Amino acid sequence: WYCDLPFDVLAWDDRVKAHFWLPPDAAVTIDTFYARIHPADREPTRAAIGRSIAGRTGYDVHYRTVDPATGAEKWVRALGAAAYDAAGAPTRFDGVTLDVTDQRRTEAALRESSDRFAIVARATNDAVWDWDVRTGAVWWNDGVTTLFGHPRAAVGPTAAWWTEHVHPDDRDRVATGIRAVIDRGGSNWSAEYRFRRADGGYAAVLDRG
Repeated sequence: WYCDLPFDVLAWDDRVKAHFWLPPDAAVTIDTFYARIHPADREPTRAAIGRSIAGRTGYDVHYRTVDPATGAEKWVRALGAAAYDAAGAPTRFDGVTLDVTDQRRTEAALRESSDRFAIVARATNDAVWDWDVRTGAVWWNDGVTTLFGHPRAAVGPTAAWWTEHVHPDDRDRVATGIRAVIDRGGSNWSAEYRFRRADGGYAAVLDRG
């Protein structure tokens, strides 16, 4: 998109027009731009444009565009910057738009999944864990303390702590089973093994992931 300043008629290519639910032959003005943005996003977008021009900084915002015929929405990311004349006055405001609707939906689904996980982890007396296999970091809920007696401060933040507490005779079998699932992908893991309690004894556990 290309815009002479002060804003009036805007020059958009067909892709930008599609992001705003407009046909290729549509004439576009600054009023069209704001009219197609979700009402809740208009003022934040207007303010971001003003800051970019006044501060000579890049413009990078996310907003929703709305189809007036159906109410359908798209998430758009806009990136741009102003150009200035020799005296320092802003003359143009140009940039690009990207349709990031799928990305936003994925992020929302991940947040919802994470929220549900947190609710379940708080509500159950079972030991619930979340293992980042890239870093080795492991998060446990309070069930690990309730079931096995380990003080929260003593629960290690990595998979190594868990491995050390699996009975030595069970470690290789359990580790092999988990690694097979991770390498294969798309499968559930389940195993019974012995886990060392804080008092030194072992609890028989059924673990699933």
